Amino acid sequence: MPEANDDVDTTYFFRDTIQSGFPSGKDIQVLLGFRNTGEASLTVTHIAGTLRAPGLGTFYVANFTKRVIEVVVEPGKEASFLYIFFIESQLAGHDFNIEFSVFYQDSAEQYSTTFFNSTIQVLEPVGVIDTQVLFMCLALLCGFIFATYMSLQASGMFPTAKIFVKKALSTIVNRNTAAGSFNHYRVNEWLKGTAWNPPSKRK
Repeated sequence: MPEANDDVDTTYFFRDTIQSGFPSGKDIQVLLGFRNTGEASLTVTHIAGTLRAPGLGTFYVANFTKRVIEVVVEPGKEASFLYIFFIESQLAGHDFNIEFSVFYQDSAEQYSTTFFNSTIQVLEPVGVIDTQVLFMCLALLCGFIFATYMSLQASGMFPTAKIFVKKALSTIVNRNTAAGSFNHYRVNEWLKGTAWNPPSKRK
């Protein structure tokens, strides 16, 4: 890999990272800031990234897609470039070394600057529910229902509670039916006088 040019300053900002790691199964965006402090024009050619096993610098787990740029940054100027990469969900739950580099050149030489190099944890895809947590929640809910049932049975209050639940459900159903009838009436009133004909009720 070419060496860095001392006249180049870089900075970066990850838009989609979580403090504890990088989510898998989705596009992640990193914004690169590139500043040319030298006296010669520099052409930014591309950005590339790699994912490696920690402690094994030569063992590459993945090479991210190279983004070709080909943008000239004049002396004393700066530019920003968006780079998007994707980590497979099969890698979730493990630590990896991730590295991103920008490649550029002048009229005589080629250079590269590694603007990010760190060990990160790959997280589960965003929105995926942990099956173990879900099973534990269902088990707790079932245990609570069973404990409540046994308590009501032991105290002799189960028949009363059963009647109360039936009345509550009946009240909810009646309210929903009444609300539906009222909404149907409002629609008919609003469209009265137009070309719309309300559907006839079945007998």
